[in-house]
Amino acid sequence: MIFSRIFVLLITILFMINCTPKESALSDSKNKTKTLSAELESTEILKAMETVADWQLSNPVRIDVVYKPGENQPTERVKILWDGSLLLKEPREFESKIGGYPKSWQRFISLVEDDISYSELPNAVKETITKTCNIDPSQIVNLQMADKASKGWEMAAFYIGLTALSNISSKPYYFESMKAIGRANRWKIGDRIYHADDHCVGQMYLDMYSRFEDIEMLADIKMKFDWIINHPHSQKIEYLQSKNRWTWCDALFMSPPVWTKLSALTGEKKYIDYMDGEWWLVTEHLYDKDEHLFFRDERYFEQRSKNGEKIFWGRGNGWVIAALARVLENMPADYPSRDRYINLFHEMANKMAEIQSDDGLWRTSLLDPVSYPSPEASGSGFICYALTWGINNGFLDEAEYFPVIKKTWEGLIGCIQADGKLGWIQLPGGGPDEVTSDKTASYGVGAFLLAGSELFELVQNIPVIQK
Repeated sequence: MIFSRIFVLLITILFMINCTPKESALSDSKNKTKTLSAELESTEILKAMETVADWQLSNPVRIDVVYKPGENQPTERVKILWDGSLLLKEPREFESKIGGYPKSWQRFISLVEDDISYSELPNAVKETITKTCNIDPSQIVNLQMADKASKGWEMAAFYIGLTALSNISSKPYYFESMKAIGRANRWKIGDRIYHADDHCVGQMYLDMYSRFEDIEMLADIKMKFDWIINHPHSQKIEYLQSKNRWTWCDALFMSPPVWTKLSALTGEKKYIDYMDGEWWLVTEHLYDKDEHLFFRDERYFEQRSKNGEKIFWGRGNGWVIAALARVLENMPADYPSRDRYINLFHEMANKMAEIQSDDGLWRTSLLDPVSYPSPEASGSGFICYALTWGINNGFLDEAEYFPVIKKTWEGLIGCIQADGKLGWIQLPGGGPDEVTSDKTASYGVGAFLLAGSELFELVQNIPVIQK
């Protein structure tokens, strides 16, 4: 059946969940909630990473269903996981179908020959649509894979973390799944040539190229980046104009690390030079030199929280400080502006340590935790990754930052639920918002895996500092 082919493709090629049974390393509440001892054990760190990764691999795909209840009623959208879990229901305008297919399905249509229809959705999803949400299938006007399927930023961040896990885990399917995803994507990044979100998956491709030196793994990236260099976009560095340049802070994680690593792998300086020029333009636009934090975009320059604080988005700044680590990792030691990146990294690291909450995790509004008091795991994971990377690479002082990192890791472990699901992750957005324990997303898992991989290296290579 057509659905069988698609479902197997999504599950086995994208996520390889049938490679081995999931381990429940943190399945009991005692393990889930315990405070780590003064000495962090690398085996426990690895167990936590594998537990969270295996849950994500078993629950990989989200479907967006846009429907119109009646002729004079607004369209609405629901988000549903493949297991039937309802994540969200909200009013929603939608993009119409293009070429007879919902826009976000087109990338998968290249992998199968047959049409995709409502009838081919998993039974659990159909039951949620018809019974839980009381939607008549005839009311559906758009079905799409969330995150533009296998090439979008949400899954790309997960791939980056999973690749990091594959470097330290003895389970081969983490690594094999990355190769399978790359092959399924034909090692092509997204279709929007200038858009940073469509570049992010290239970080995983270049990691694969580092191992195999298969030119196909970087060919599409190189071709498109060469075209960008030869046809630079003239848009101003303003988010409200468009996203054809890096005009929002998240973009600094999505695209610059790809440019820098491509330069390192090919030896061609033009890629890092392009990245460098664009990086400092958006930094000049969005970086608050007093607070040492990035505005998400210019819409927040004059906004204030209900408590009168400047609004700096937690995950947005997590994206940036993690991007600094990934850019510096592949930047030549003698690169002219390298010291500027290091200084920016130090400023942000100091600020993150200063505003860390008592539970170790940062809030979605960094300077106003009262307005959004819940912990948030994705931004905290990226911050933990960057700070730990800073110690591992000699940029941050071990004695000063290890207590911060240890507290963050303890907080992140507390976000793991009994079945391995990583909760307390803010859903996709462009600024601070509420978050609850049941909310999860693949990019947050990627952040957790990046943090764990650096912490695994840290505790194996340096003496542990007592609080």
